[in-house]
Amino acid sequence: PCRTRRVNIHLTDRAQAAFRERLAGPPPDSFAGHKVEDMVTIDGRKFLLEGGSWLLMRESGTEPLVRLYLEAETDAVLDEIGKAGEAFIRGA
Repeated sequence: PCRTRRVNIHLTDRAQAAFRERLAGPPPDSFAGHKVEDMVTIDGRKFLLEGGSWLLMRESGTEPLVRLYLEAETDAVLDEIGKAGEAFIRGA
């Protein structure tokens, strides 16, 4: 069974602008060592990772935050890619 998670990440206006700039650039090669195999740009950015995991980043249309959606086979992988996704969103 797949594991899923949604994380709301609140950002300042400046941090949100920086996040938009990162999304406009080339996609990362990997998240937490899981290679990005493809990217879907409908309703945000969905990074499809090797092994079937994925993460989707999209700005909320109603609140000053970015929503991070995750899916993986195990809680451990979910935690790994979740931390890496949040670091990418925050620019860390």
